[in-house]
Amino acid sequence: MPPEQFGEGPLWRCLLIVGGGLLALGVPAPAAFLTCREPGWVHPEHRPSHPAA
Repeated sequence: MPPEQFGEGPLWRCLLIVGGGLLALGVPAPAAFLTCREPGWVHPEHRPSHPAA
């Protein structure tokens, strides 16, 4: 999104909006995958040799 679309505002406002958008889109998706993962998704070579207590 070019800064011209923000009118006469400062450059930091453009960077804040773009950075906020990146955080809003780039953090929840990976976090959702990490919190909703299932034990069956782990590759057999990466599974622990003993069950968790």
